[in-house]
Amino acid sequence: MRGRPKNAQPEITANKILIASTELFADQGFHGASFRTIAKASGLSIGTIQHHFGTKERLYQACVAAMYEELGQVLEGLAEFLDEEPRTFLEHAVIHSFDFGLAHKTSLRLLTRTIQDQGLPSAIRSEHADPILKTASETVSAALNIDLSQASFGIQSGIFLIVRYALASQRELNDFSLGTDLQPLEAVRAHLVDVVPSLIMGR
Repeated sequence: MRGRPKNAQPEITANKILIASTELFADQGFHGASFRTIAKASGLSIGTIQHHFGTKERLYQACVAAMYEELGQVLEGLAEFLDEEPRTFLEHAVIHSFDFGLAHKTSLRLLTRTIQDQGLPSAIRSEHADPILKTASETVSAALNIDLSQASFGIQSGIFLIVRYALASQRELNDFSLGTDLQPLEAVRAHLVDVVPSLIMGR
């Protein structure tokens, strides 16, 4: 039986810190959460947290960066649909993005709170946000044969909608589905599939 890799435990510990920190930063903001509350939530010592991430600012940025790294995997997963008809490609993109949002609500809450409280840190923007938007815009522009600026604006508008619906409460979801025979999440998913491609394609 093979033993655990030597670096496995530090990775597990760092991930445990990131999970607890993301939740606290999302709920309390950067200034509201402290190393003490993060240590309590993670079951680790303040010294251990500082050993892995140094300062609270670096830990905060690591939490935001982790979400963008996972979002990059979503974009990679869309490569198999590039040969599809343009609208079909966009529908797949919307579904994948919405499902990602549903699975990462805490990270999305952290991201929206970050933008509201202080704006996206320049390091996160230059290393993660801007490259992902550039890649997505270029991919969509080429796949749909539309202007790059149109693709960029459409994608960002679509992201606002997808994030808002992904963070909706159950009560809001119930309200959104009024007048349909679909379950709340399916009603929202169908609405996004109908609306977001039109935003991007301009029709």
